[in-house]
Amino acid sequence: MPGYVEEELRGYLECGILCFGFGRSICTGCGQGFVVAFSCKGRGVCPSCNGRHMAQTAVHLADHVIPPVPVRQWVISVPKRLRWFLANRPEAIAALTKIFLAEIERCVVMADGDELTLDLLPPALRGDRPAVPMPGRGGDLDSLARDLVEQGMTTAAPGDDNLFDRIVSRVERELIAQMLAACDGVQLKAAARLGINRNTLRKKLLEHGLEDGDDAA
Repeated sequence: MPGYVEEELRGYLECGILCFGFGRSICTGCGQGFVVAFSCKGRGVCPSCNGRHMAQTAVHLADHVIPPVPVRQWVISVPKRLRWFLANRPEAIAALTKIFLAEIERCVVMADGDELTLDLLPPALRGDRPAVPMPGRGGDLDSLARDLVEQGMTTAAPGDDNLFDRIVSRVERELIAQMLAACDGVQLKAAARLGINRNTLRKKLLEHGLEDGDDAA
């Protein structure tokens, strides 16, 4: 048994019992006194201490943390097989929480109104199959990419040694420009749809000369 588990159990067995320590208070007015047994202050098996911690945390959040505005509560649940893996790995919990919050923020940005629907989640999280490429003016996406590369290679000068950067940069610039147009110039929303952060998008805008000084939020 891990040492912290044994320590938690031993503390629970001594919690609230006067013979293991107590504090005494006396009223200076009437002289009446009373004693209060020490608690284990545990966060695992002691129902009394757990209840007190929850009540104190709720009061602190309501009075000092959560502002008087509408609040949404999100609950994350992981499969039982992963719970034991996460129990002793705070770094894994932190990474999972970061991913969860990032997805929630992305859904809030992508939503047209106050309602968040499942279609805002990535297909992998919804359990959907990968989308079938839709035919375009020059065929599917793979065919368009091949045509673009072939055209870039055939039109390149014999001594052109910067073909990779030129083609990739041109595609990147067009993608960013069209995404910004589709998002009505809102950079935060465009960055979320592109899967990059806003600072990266702003850097790309400057690189490709797409920054017009209108920094839409």
